Amino acid sequence: MGYPEHDTWGRRYCAVAAAAAALTGVLCLGWPPLASQVLPWTMPALHARCVGVMHLALALQLLVALRPLDPHALRMPMAAVAAWCAASAAGVLLQPGPSGLGSTASAWVAGWGLLAVGATALLRRPTGSNAPAEHPARAWQGVALAATVAALVLLAWPGLAVTVWPWKLTPALAAAYAGPFLASGVAAWGVARERRRYVQRPAQQSLAALGVGVLLACLLHRALFDFERPATWVWFAAFAALAALALHTLRPALRHR
Repeated sequence: MGYPEHDTWGRRYCAVAAAAAALTGVLCLGWPPLASQVLPWTMPALHARCVGVMHLALALQLLVALRPLDPHALRMPMAAVAAWCAASAAGVLLQPGPSGLGSTASAWVAGWGLLAVGATALLRRPTGSNAPAEHPARAWQGVALAATVAALVLLAWPGLAVTVWPWKLTPALAAAYAGPFLASGVAAWGVARERRRYVQRPAQQSLAALGVGVLLACLLHRALFDFERPATWVWFAAFAALAALALHTLRPALRHR
């Protein structure tokens, strides 16, 4: 089965977005001090590693979606990229920092804007029939709601996010998480509403990697957490539940390999 010529732009877009996300993720995971110089936020090691895991999970979703020769598989990750980029740009614009919006932040906002506009334009193109699930998965709908609410709090009420975050967070740094949380909400909503497993699978694998990766990063820096605070237990439980749900829903695909 060949890929339709008019859909090659979607594949090119996903390949470029995956490369950008993977490079950013590797930078944040491997060189946190350098990431703080390149990105529009100053990020201590744990924040850099969590944000790095989130970028690598997005890259995984994009790359897995490129495997099926079907444009429907690309729509969910492109929607996630659009949400991520729009929320990240909005977060930086709403919290420009004490010295205003510098050249680095301006460049990132412009890049996010281009990626968001590009994904939106590609998503507007018709791809044929949809395949909505007869009974949407309520567990995934719950994940989508929780992630979207978290993203809105990080964007609109960063001061509130600072008070409930399980380790030290600044209002400006809240924007670094708004995009990934909103993209996770979009991915989870897509999984809940979609019937085709090959369309669901990229988001499921991405969310499984996200849950496991964030847990590992936090365990590596567990000295930063106060385990007498409920927020700490909520954080660990939420990502453990996300990983467990994603791995559970991936079991049918793993059994048939």
